[in-house]
Amino acid sequence: MSTGQTVKKAKIEKPSEKETRYDRGVRLWGSEGQKALEDGHICLVGATGAGCETLKNLILPGVGKVTIVDPSTVTDRDLGRNFFVTRSAVGSSRAETCRELLSELNPSNVSTNSISKTLSAVLTENSSFLNDVDCLILAEVFEGDDLSSISTKCRETNTHLVTLSSNGMLGFIRLQCGSANGHTIVEGFPDSEIHDLCVTNPFPQLQKYFESFNISGTTDLMEHSHIPWPVLAYQATKTWQASQPDPTALPTSYAQRRDIKEILKSMQLSSAAEENFTEAQDNLNKYLPHPIGDAIEKLFMCEEVNTSSDIYWIMVAALKEFYDKFGILPHSGVIPDMQSTTSNYTNLRDLFTDQHSRHVEFISEAAAKIAQARSCSTPISADFCKKFCKNARNLRVVKHSSIAEELSSFAGIADHVTSEPSDAWWYLLHRASLVFQQKHGSLPVNEQDCANLSEAVKSVLSSAKSSLTSLPDEYIKEWCRAGGSEIHTVASVIGGIASQEVIKLVTKQRVPVDNTAVFNGIIGNTTVWKF
Repeated sequence: MSTGQTVKKAKIEKPSEKETRYDRGVRLWGSEGQKALEDGHICLVGATGAGCETLKNLILPGVGKVTIVDPSTVTDRDLGRNFFVTRSAVGSSRAETCRELLSELNPSNVSTNSISKTLSAVLTENSSFLNDVDCLILAEVFEGDDLSSISTKCRETNTHLVTLSSNGMLGFIRLQCGSANGHTIVEGFPDSEIHDLCVTNPFPQLQKYFESFNISGTTDLMEHSHIPWPVLAYQATKTWQASQPDPTALPTSYAQRRDIKEILKSMQLSSAAEENFTEAQDNLNKYLPHPIGDAIEKLFMCEEVNTSSDIYWIMVAALKEFYDKFGILPHSGVIPDMQSTTSNYTNLRDLFTDQHSRHVEFISEAAAKIAQARSCSTPISADFCKKFCKNARNLRVVKHSSIAEELSSFAGIADHVTSEPSDAWWYLLHRASLVFQQKHGSLPVNEQDCANLSEAVKSVLSSAKSSLTSLPDEYIKEWCRAGGSEIHTVASVIGGIASQEVIKLVTKQRVPVDNTAVFNGIIGNTTVWKF
């Protein structure tokens, strides 16, 4: 029977054009990451194919500002390697031509600018130019520019530096984070998340919850099969511990864990219908206490923990104080999905949410005291403290060596270049070609350059104090045969990888490459090294 009342439907606001455009990006790196990207200023030096592919992948998700620095003009050679030039533009400024076409990808949200000069000329006219740049992408070194000087300048201005290039079927990317003290990361987003459900070391409220279930006295199959698996794991472990000489022992061996699995099987009413018991057995290794990991231990040992007034390091110092007192990392407040009734699951989740809040409160108070002692005037927001504690297990600091240091002695090359053929040989040739360029004014591009390139290789190996003294002639010839050509498919791959690394650096999310990636299109392989 109708009551005569009408029910108003909730009005659903149509997302804006900007929200629709950036929806997938926000799902990946969240609203804070999107804002960091929109506030970012990226400068590309050298509008090469790989450089423009990198910018394309940054303009589409909405980087705020882009500047292209390139003194050269468009040539016929550019037509075959860069989609962002046209035949009608031959002879025109390459920086402006690429800027104009790239800007069409996202004209409403991205500010673009072009400068038809070398970077050294720009810095001579405006020494503070890099102060406003978040990340410098160096795709080509022009006459008058010096890679070591650029590397040093980027460190002085805390500007991230990403160098990239390709030669034939080979591509190279090298990262240098802005700060010499390292690139700090709060949201590491590991491939597999570890959830500490405190099965073997429950806090009082959780222990009371675990012990509130009478598993053996529950005869209803539906109710029995929806008891959360941490409850089953806790009670099975307690049963096992009662049979041990040490009632606090943990099942560390395979045989001991097998015994607990047998206890879990004996607790079941029906082996076919109780998925929660299967979950308990599958997670047996995961609910044992996890070490904090090498990355966090190294973080605690960093000098900045005891001295720095940067908010990140103050929070790490507070986290260390928490760990030293309780022997655990703060709980994230997040639990995984599991077979359970809604009420059982929400009650369990609420316990961990409350525990997370208590941990956040402790660390927040500790951080405030440390900040005051170190005369840090920058306030630490409650939201940042919550995010920091939520991601405590995934905190990272990546310390990239400077490119200037690498080029001064090539010391890292000796660690990776051995007598066994590998992609490190191609990286050696990549660095040797820059030595060749400094001496001869151009890159090696034909067979006549093989002898001089071979000498450059020997020079680099000698500087690196490598046990290897030279490379086989076929590698030298293959490098010269490529002639500095830029194949667009390879440039596209390099642009894809480089843009992801730039986003990691700008948003401070996920762990960037440390510090060199080599793409070998000849065999379809990508290798990462630290130089």
